[in-house]
Amino acid sequence: MKPFASYCLLCILSLSLLECSSEKGRLRKELKAFEATEITIPGDMLMIREGMIRPWKHDSQKPTIIYYVGPKECSDCRISHLMEMEGLFHLVPDAGQYQCMIVLSPKHEEMDVIKSKLLLIPFKEPVYLDIYSEFTEKNQMPEDVRMHCFLIDTTGHPILVGNPVGNEKMNQLYINMLNKDQKQ
Repeated sequence: MKPFASYCLLCILSLSLLECSSEKGRLRKELKAFEATEITIPGDMLMIREGMIRPWKHDSQKPTIIYYVGPKECSDCRISHLMEMEGLFHLVPDAGQYQCMIVLSPKHEEMDVIKSKLLLIPFKEPVYLDIYSEFTEKNQMPEDVRMHCFLIDTTGHPILVGNPVGNEKMNQLYINMLNKDQKQ
């Protein structure tokens, strides 16, 4: 290989590694900032379950897994994949020891269409529709959608961030955290 070509290859590799490490640093910083926040769950979201709008009350005495779909994401796309999220509701044998919330916060102009679709699907678990965008406005959600699934403790602070569905290591972390919480 010619010296110039070797130099170019070395520069490209160096830039790739630098970009990768700066991305990891940005993610680490965003995660640390998110873990320091307190998540507020507004009481005026609609809970839709099995084609019906139902009343609900958040039990802040239990840890809560939140799967959030924000206004910059495709709520319609996520609705078509809701069945994949069913595993969030059954991570541990005693599912009553924690709550699970799938929160959809679509753009205002999409709200009626999303609500109609949620009422038509046969999903057995509750889905919460952030009709006034309060969840989004009150909480400083990370930009990175990989951080839109998380476990909060009874004080509302994120204690575990990442989606356990389809990820065995993350799934085990959630199970361990929920079982640990139960023992305390």
